[in-house]
Amino acid sequence: MQIISHFSSLSSLPLPRLALSTALSFRRRPSKFPFYPSNHFEIPRLPLLACNLSSGRSQQQAPMDSPTPQAAASVDSVTHDFQNQSLASDGGDEKICKNESNGVSNTQRVRLKLEDLNWDNSFTRELPGDPRTDTIPREVLHACYTKVSPSAEVENPQLVAWSESVAEFLDLDPKELPYAQCYGGHQFGMWAGQLGDGRAITLGEVLNSKSERWELQLKGAGKTPYSRFADGLAVLRSSIREFLCSEAMHNLGIPTTRALCLVTTGKFVTRDMFYEHHFPHIENMSRSESLSFNTGNEEVLDLTSNKYAAWAVEVAERTASLVARWQGVGFTHGVLNTDNMSILGLTIDYGPFGFLDAFDPSYTPNTTDLPGRRYCFANQPDIGLWNIAQFTRTLVAAKLIDDKESNYAMERYGTKFMDDYQAIMTKKLGLPKYIKQLISKLLNNMAIDKVDYTNFFRLLSNIKADPNIPEEQLLNPLKAVLLDIGQERKEAWISWVKIYIEEEMRVPRSLEVLRMGSMSYLEALKLQEKLVADRKIHKIPDTLVSLQHPPTYTLGKRRTDHNLLIPETELKGIGAELHYTQRGGDITYHGPHQAILYPIIALRDMGLGARKYVEKLESTMIDLASLYGVKACPGNKCETGVWVGDRKIGAIGVRISYGITSHGLAFNIDPDLSYFKHIVPCGIANKDVTSLRRETDLALPTEEVVQDQLISCFARQFGYSDLVWKDATSVLSESGETE
Repeated sequence: MQIISHFSSLSSLPLPRLALSTALSFRRRPSKFPFYPSNHFEIPRLPLLACNLSSGRSQQQAPMDSPTPQAAASVDSVTHDFQNQSLASDGGDEKICKNESNGVSNTQRVRLKLEDLNWDNSFTRELPGDPRTDTIPREVLHACYTKVSPSAEVENPQLVAWSESVAEFLDLDPKELPYAQCYGGHQFGMWAGQLGDGRAITLGEVLNSKSERWELQLKGAGKTPYSRFADGLAVLRSSIREFLCSEAMHNLGIPTTRALCLVTTGKFVTRDMFYEHHFPHIENMSRSESLSFNTGNEEVLDLTSNKYAAWAVEVAERTASLVARWQGVGFTHGVLNTDNMSILGLTIDYGPFGFLDAFDPSYTPNTTDLPGRRYCFANQPDIGLWNIAQFTRTLVAAKLIDDKESNYAMERYGTKFMDDYQAIMTKKLGLPKYIKQLISKLLNNMAIDKVDYTNFFRLLSNIKADPNIPEEQLLNPLKAVLLDIGQERKEAWISWVKIYIEEEMRVPRSLEVLRMGSMSYLEALKLQEKLVADRKIHKIPDTLVSLQHPPTYTLGKRRTDHNLLIPETELKGIGAELHYTQRGGDITYHGPHQAILYPIIALRDMGLGARKYVEKLESTMIDLASLYGVKACPGNKCETGVWVGDRKIGAIGVRISYGITSHGLAFNIDPDLSYFKHIVPCGIANKDVTSLRRETDLALPTEEVVQDQLISCFARQFGYSDLVWKDATSVLSESGETE
């Protein structure tokens, strides 16, 4: 769960707290900044059920190449006091679900009703509360929360959105102590005083079946003492934005809160569509004002003697890693006040956020930030450090750490940010090491020509590491994002692409090839599962399994049993087996005299999406067929695989989990085609199946040679220059499965 408290809000609190929040709705400004309405319109507003998450088990921040970073939480120390408590709050802004989990398997899971969840409210158990329970706006002293009850009137509730994956890790099937948190913080560089949960009401903390701790909240459920004379409701339009963005961020591997569902109340209210804020302190800020800290040379401190110092460093490093990931995907938070930052390193308070389209380092989606652009994209790393400084200074004031430990935490922020950011940018370029000059020149070019940040990196993967490409063709893969640029700018980009190709050519791309011979389907499935698990944690490199199966029919996830034309009871009589799998595609056949490849590769490392991956698998088989004078091609719409005329010669069925592939392709060298008569191959009726033997006039070499040729075609299509070969004996020996 998330501990929410401002980096700097300890003046009236017994313990340091870090404000971390995430909101799925309209962001309210502090009441001391008046609205100047000029137009009004009606917006439906809703209470939002939110889940603030954080695991109660001990975890470590995921490495930069991990698909889903996780927040750490330990026991019996300040980690228990703070990191195991994910207290949703937001400086008048609200929070939504916090996520620390990669999800849980659907198998053997018990779904519970809300009242039956395993509630464990450590926040209210360990920290002092407000003796009053009314929601009258007021200053709350010497308390970390106020007990409140949802008060929003719901006339015509309608479910707008529901996240099944969130419900799953909560064990929730579609004892409460509702409360709103009290905290203060800095806004736009100035102390804003008491803020607190103005639209968020925490239902409590839940321990799920995996002992992960999550905080559940309602957002937009009515007034709290921190609503500052507002009504505590949330508008629909911005709530939907937050719901969608938090899920997008989670699936991009960026730590974030998450939302379970959105429900409209059926009520319409008046809201200011156009308004002006007047922040004198912003106008007085210099745009060149430095947000960096000169803390001297970094030296390693002994953090074992002071758990608060170790905690401060952990918070600083998590924050640095989070901001680095934001910069990597072009995410601009828009309002990085201290109360909108999380000590767990989560993205919270989705208010006026935005993603870079045209690359503009000064971009800010927050119109109230336009005068000084304090929270623009380029400033986010410095603002993260500034917020950490307020946090550590609070700990110094509370005599929990000293100045040296505070400075060390800030030093660690800088080191961690640069390490993670450089790793991210290096990975986006597909290079083995960080090359400052190359990346700096790229970002400078993108800023000058306002190049689309996201689409550029997608298109960059289409540039081939070939020094013989004519100069006039070098920019062809980037034409969609390099629009309306003059000759001078074209020359600048050509110069950069040439250097990039030179660096890319130096990258030895290694592929481990496992020659497994003939292997039962279940054994191969088990091997793939192990390889996928190892590839996800980078225990092994990209791997290609080459094998054959005894006669086997397999069905994909769609379970189209009607395409099996023979009763299952008769399969044994023809010497065949039937297996159900989690791959895509329909029913197919595997058997002797087929060349089968199961790639276990990381698509994200190659900048490939699922469609492009399948196209390359098709091209692999097409290249092999061409070696024997057979003109093969991809199928027409809805006709998967590779065809020779209207006859299918190669099938594809893949699975992709967290960017790691499994299953793959089967190319017919000379199989017994009679087995295909017992199925509707790949669900495509009235089409024949063929083989390389039938289609070529050339004499075929041994099947081992053809399989190796297929592997070479695969390596060429996917850009592998270094193949490491292993046979079945060594593979099984390494996995401890030798007979």
